[in-house]
Amino acid sequence: MWKTGKPLVRPQLGSLSDPQCLGKYQDLASGLTLYLLLTATLAVYWPGLDSGFLFDSLPNLNGLQLVNAYDDSTGVWRFILEGRSSPLGRPIARLSFLLNDTQWPPFPWSFKYTNLLLHLLNGVLIFWLALVLARLSGLQTWRIHATAILASAFWLLHPFHASTVLNVVQRMAELGTLFMLAGILAYTHGRLLVIQRSRSGYLWMSLGIVIGGVLAILSKEIGILLPLYILVIEYTLIQSANIATPVGWRVWSTVFLFFPLMLLVGFHIYKFDDYLTIYNLRDFSMYERLLTQPRVLMDYLANIVIPRRAGTGVFHDDYITSRSLFEFRTLLATIAVTSMLAAAVVFRKKYSVLSFGILWFFAGHLLESGILPLEHYFEHRNYLPMMGPLFSLAYYVFKANNRYLIATVSVSLVFIILAAFITSQQAQWAKIPLLRAMILAKDHPLSARAHQEAARQWANIRDYDQAEDHLRKILAFRPQSTAAHMLLIHLGCLRSDPPLPATKMNNYISHIRQGDWETSAGVSLMMITELHSKGQCKMVTKNDLVRLVDALIDNPHFFTKFDLANLWYVKSMIYKLNKDLEQAVLAVQRSYEYEPTVDYALTEINLLVSAGHLDEALAAIKKAHRADKSRIPGLRLRKKDIDYFHEQILKLKKNRGVKRT
Repeated sequence: MWKTGKPLVRPQLGSLSDPQCLGKYQDLASGLTLYLLLTATLAVYWPGLDSGFLFDSLPNLNGLQLVNAYDDSTGVWRFILEGRSSPLGRPIARLSFLLNDTQWPPFPWSFKYTNLLLHLLNGVLIFWLALVLARLSGLQTWRIHATAILASAFWLLHPFHASTVLNVVQRMAELGTLFMLAGILAYTHGRLLVIQRSRSGYLWMSLGIVIGGVLAILSKEIGILLPLYILVIEYTLIQSANIATPVGWRVWSTVFLFFPLMLLVGFHIYKFDDYLTIYNLRDFSMYERLLTQPRVLMDYLANIVIPRRAGTGVFHDDYITSRSLFEFRTLLATIAVTSMLAAAVVFRKKYSVLSFGILWFFAGHLLESGILPLEHYFEHRNYLPMMGPLFSLAYYVFKANNRYLIATVSVSLVFIILAAFITSQQAQWAKIPLLRAMILAKDHPLSARAHQEAARQWANIRDYDQAEDHLRKILAFRPQSTAAHMLLIHLGCLRSDPPLPATKMNNYISHIRQGDWETSAGVSLMMITELHSKGQCKMVTKNDLVRLVDALIDNPHFFTKFDLANLWYVKSMIYKLNKDLEQAVLAVQRSYEYEPTVDYALTEINLLVSAGHLDEALAAIKKAHRADKSRIPGLRLRKKDIDYFHEQILKLKKNRGVKRT
């Protein structure tokens, strides 16, 4: 237990600019070095700003088309509040996208430029936090700032961040990290102040947790881990620095640190059955994911400590699932993770910095490497967690005796140069979409997404044979891929293939009806339907389109309400294309049953008006109002749209009555 009373604070825990501790010109030298480091990071990433959108960026940005569709703020609020990337919608992150563009489709450069600026800002906060941690760890004189600079250089230039900085949608991770870092810095400031000035100290600590945590969570849900990061600092570096426990600490920490984490546990228990349902969409169970994560975490650590290019990128759907604890790599990784955690807890006082690095890393992965039904591996999940191991590395570089200091610094410089070179390579390749896609497909030969991206890039330059080759490669190792079969049909539409023989179409439909769950299959079907409506898809008939959408609806893997609502909506559009308005109405009504949204209700109203059923259309207005009220309680974002439809229907009814008279 910590002792209460007079704090045992080392001299270096005073002002960061204390000349007795840091030397006369230490602040100036550190500031200039940090400025040069930020400039180098800017130069390394700059070529990558000319690259296009990747992976799931466009689906998260397509709501921008709403912004200019209204003559008031309705479109802005809809874009901010109607995000589907998570239950909370991540409104802070979506708000930030409006800083770049409100047109559709947008230009990616400004979005990536903002991502890069956020990365640099986070780098400044990493430097600031590293200064505080270096002082807490007991380093003295110039080694404090040197450690902070080195940790910042490791973090800013590390190639693991390329897939975060250059992938627009990962601004959510950047903003979540920004607000968590700000909250941690506010906390540490208050924690060192609270002994002398209790009220001010507790105010800073509380504001750091509440404001930083709320803003972080509304950017990305990883913000809920803010109290856990703070507990890691408390029970490693602060405890080892012999800083006294302030009066009231137990009550405050229970309310502001432990209670949010208890809420997180309670939320997981509440959602447990839902998680099991979503696991039915995966090709692994919850148990198998938990078996796989130790291997994932050790792979993360290996890539953090030894930067490399091979195997990096945004496509990791090829990561092999562990099926048994007694697989060699699985067992070895599980023992390694367990041993590291146990050692970090047991020796947290004796080796406080090493314990901090280990516990910080694993704390940062607690949410996304736990029971959530997420994919196994993504590099952006390390954006903040990797700060712990990198700070520990920087600390031990300058903790070394003067005899070994030149050697440790030299190795660190090699690390930085290697990291900067690999990151620069990734940025250069990013601006050449086809080259990037080919490299990713080569590095991830068993990634369906990597081959889909390569096929898309070849199709963009109308080399359809190369595109088909990549889709065939997917089917070679994953014959049950619904997306690959649907993309082959889409490819045939693009190159104006003649109508498919009945046997070949039947073969496609058979595979699609039994294949894996892949959301891109539904997207491809929508695009095929759009091409067909423009007369640009001769290889499928209108009846084929109905059979294709029915195959996906009948597929037992497409069972979520979101999937079925989308598929019935596509079916409605196909019926509309076939001028069968009655069936189109029935199909969109099924969409509304699965997911009661205003858009589905308005589509139904539009179809009913087209079919001349004005009374039924008026009745459907009530459905639209119900959906608008339930989407975001207290906000009626679609009232203007619904009222417009209502007025138009009343006018049509009035005109119809006049004509009859």
